[in-house]
Amino acid sequence: MSLQQSTIFDTNNEFPWVSIQTTIDTNTGLVVSTRTLFDIGNEVIATFENGILVRDINLGTIETVGFTSRVTEYDVNGQPTSIGTVYADDLRVTESFENGIRTQTLLRDGFFGDGAKAWAEITLTHDAEGNIATRMTKLDNGLISLDIFLPGVSETRYDYSQTRNWEFIDTKFDGNGTRLSENVIFDNGVVQMTDFEDGVRISSERSDIADVFNWETITTSFDFDGVITERETTFDNGTQRFELFDNGTRSETVQLDNVDLFGNPPLDGGAKPWEEIITRYDFDGVISERETTFDDGTQRFELFDNGTRSETVQLDNVDLFGNPPLDGGAKPWEEIITRYDFDGVITERETTFDNGTQRFELFDNGTRSETVQLDNVDLFGNPPLDGGAKPWEEIITRYDFDGVISERETTFDDGTQRFELFDNGTRSETVQLDNVDLFGNPPLDGGAKPWEEIITRYDFDGVISERETTFDDGTQRFELFDNGTRSETVQLDNVDLFGNPPLDGGAKPWEEIITRYDFDGVISERETTFDDGVEKVEQFEAGLLIATTEEDVFDFKVWDTKSTTFDEDGNVSVKAVVFDDDDVTYEVFETGVLSAFLEIDADGLDDQGNPSWGVRLTEYGSDGPMTTTYVNPLDLTAEYLDFLSMDFV
Repeated sequence: MSLQQSTIFDTNNEFPWVSIQTTIDTNTGLVVSTRTLFDIGNEVIATFENGILVRDINLGTIETVGFTSRVTEYDVNGQPTSIGTVYADDLRVTESFENGIRTQTLLRDGFFGDGAKAWAEITLTHDAEGNIATRMTKLDNGLISLDIFLPGVSETRYDYSQTRNWEFIDTKFDGNGTRLSENVIFDNGVVQMTDFEDGVRISSERSDIADVFNWETITTSFDFDGVITERETTFDNGTQRFELFDNGTRSETVQLDNVDLFGNPPLDGGAKPWEEIITRYDFDGVISERETTFDDGTQRFELFDNGTRSETVQLDNVDLFGNPPLDGGAKPWEEIITRYDFDGVITERETTFDNGTQRFELFDNGTRSETVQLDNVDLFGNPPLDGGAKPWEEIITRYDFDGVISERETTFDDGTQRFELFDNGTRSETVQLDNVDLFGNPPLDGGAKPWEEIITRYDFDGVISERETTFDDGTQRFELFDNGTRSETVQLDNVDLFGNPPLDGGAKPWEEIITRYDFDGVISERETTFDDGVEKVEQFEAGLLIATTEEDVFDFKVWDTKSTTFDEDGNVSVKAVVFDDDDVTYEVFETGVLSAFLEIDADGLDDQGNPSWGVRLTEYGSDGPMTTTYVNPLDLTAEYLDFLSMDFV
């Protein structure tokens, strides 16, 4: 045999193919084979015997022709005897023919029947007219099922090319050709069984066999016109949804969470935080109201206007008469009423708490603009005689356009008031007033607090930076803070606008007290200026007083300087006094108990004016006081000699 090949190219793109290669037997002039490459990318190889087509092989892709390969065998008359096709997921279909009529179809899931489907192999036999006569299915679990079909009663369609969302559809008809039932297996494993009456669908049930979705079954019922009347859905988590329809429009929905046959909720609360949800719809199927009963016994009632929420009422375990439970219920509130505008955006909310307090919230375009809190006020806005549940009567809070707090006013039960200012939600200043009248005057009885006004300021982070307090007696206290830690305090007694103390000495025996603190806010030093001119300085270590010094600045006293030191336990150690005539006395203590009294006569004179001694020492022991005088101070014993070296001696 001598062969010759020729190739034709579609250079002008006039045909659906790119090229055709033909092989001819030069001895007979008959075609032996052809090879055609199509525009869409598939390739067909045809084989001929004595010029008659006996086989063609179609090689393509799922995207181009719906399969990867198809081999067709032909008889001498050109009729197909078998067609073998490999589809997506290695689904293999082999069809056998006699005289052009299909006699058998073999479907195999994978080369060895080990593919992804629940079955391994399906064999269909066909009658003389090509209709399905029997179907034998071998499942992956080894079971075999056999279906026998009467002529003209059943129709089965297979989606070999997988261009549909189902694998096959079985439809049964009666003797008149009217549809009785239809079973569909979808690609995702869902099985749908539909029943018909007089050709009209009356019910259908879908089962999620492959567990692809969050539901197990959906059962739908239809009226005689095929219009839906109700639908029941059982979800994977045990919840159920029952839907009623009026002329095909949803009218009511009931959702239950794992209830038993008597409608009782499960002891563990079920899969959802609610027991039951009832939703009603208007004639157009638009939601009109919804009732939700939660596991904790609380209830929520929602009203809708044209499908937009208009009002919500929440109740905490109230009885049939609307009374709250004696134990307070599951929530800290009795009732919450929320209202919305035409767009469903919240406008206001009222909350009544178990303790009788109330909160009223206003919203602007869904952003909170103001909140008013009241403590058990009556219908006329009067607070209760017992003070109510809270230490305050009313709290008014205002917010900026972004819903960030800007100011807050609090009126307490004792009549005091607190005004707070905020900058970008961070407290910047606080003013506290004690029962002031409309003109800002404090009450004659001093009010509920020992102060008239407290002004507190904060830094950009909301950390306190300073505080000013004006007390009822006219004294003032100014406190400075560093990163929230008190660093210095200044107290003034009724000073005028120029800082001068009052002529009558004021309310306190001192004019000014300055107190300083270390980095931890622990007192380190305190300076006090008294009305009589005495200045006192106190030194502290780790908060413990270690030394005090007093000085008679204006010489109103018989002494010039007083000094006291303390031991590490806080007991007085030494008291020293320098008098105006330069005499000095020391009181020496041991663990807080006086042990010695040392007198130094600067003029060398005793209290009778006799120059008999320069130093007199009195020691206190178990035998009582013992006094020793010294003409020469240097004759003192070493333990007392150190006192002579002090700066003020």
